[in-house]
Amino acid sequence: MLSICIPIYNTNCNKLIDDLNTQISKENIAIEVICIDDKSTDEWRKQNENLAKKCNYILLEQNIGRAKIRNKFLEFAKYDWFLFLDNDAIVSSNDYLEKYITQINNSKALVICGATHFLKPETFNIKNSLCYKISCNAEKQVLINRSQSNHSSFMTNNVVIKKQVLQQIKFDETLVNYGHEDTLFGFKLQQNSTFILYIDNTVNCIASDSNEEFILKTKHAINNLVYITQQLHYDANFIKSVRLLKTYFKSKKIALKSLSFILCNLTEMLLKNGFVSLRLYSFYKLLLLSKTNL
Repeated sequence: MLSICIPIYNTNCNKLIDDLNTQISKENIAIEVICIDDKSTDEWRKQNENLAKKCNYILLEQNIGRAKIRNKFLEFAKYDWFLFLDNDAIVSSNDYLEKYITQINNSKALVICGATHFLKPETFNIKNSLCYKISCNAEKQVLINRSQSNHSSFMTNNVVIKKQVLQQIKFDETLVNYGHEDTLFGFKLQQNSTFILYIDNTVNCIASDSNEEFILKTKHAINNLVYITQQLHYDANFIKSVRLLKTYFKSKKIALKSLSFILCNLTEMLLKNGFVSLRLYSFYKLLLLSKTNL
């Protein structure tokens, strides 16, 4: 019935798999856990070597990226429903799997989305505050979008997808680096008129990235957004579905471009040093976009 699909990269997943297996043992249906390691370092693979005794554990010999690895589960999964979880997810409720199974059995939805709640890292300080504060603001926005059944709130973490949907649409494998592979997939679901059911079924995630790591991920995400728009030739409908692109094309791009060379480094420095606000971060992303050829 259900294949739990977890891409792994440089993360210890033993606790996550143990927690899932505990819940699986209580369910009277066929459930499998598949972990695909996307060429983690030897140190992390050593920490996860016991996973081979707990689930179907597959080691890749080269890194293939966030989009392609999710399609890769089509080669290994036996069942008709896929539950995608990020490798740093924390299952926080004892009825987590039961909630999804109930919806699979009783609803007609082909895509069922839970939610992600972000936690502070144990050593929360000014040098890693950016990830937590921005993630919490994004979490609030996702909840608003979900109340409107908005496809733009689709995320690859904590989502159940019918196998036939993934076979038909798939994640775009030309997106190798971090960012917006879920945005594009959600847009394709919307184009295909695929209904998304949003339910109250949350996993936790520790927002542990340092400010510098989070800024680097932001840059990768901006580059992917430009790639999707320019190289994959997505039209005005895609631009309207992404708030950042919509704001960018409504703004005075010439003025932004002249400002970007002056303010981008300054804004980045402020963010890295823990001067965090949602408006400042949004403005920084606009400046990054204006430095591209979009």
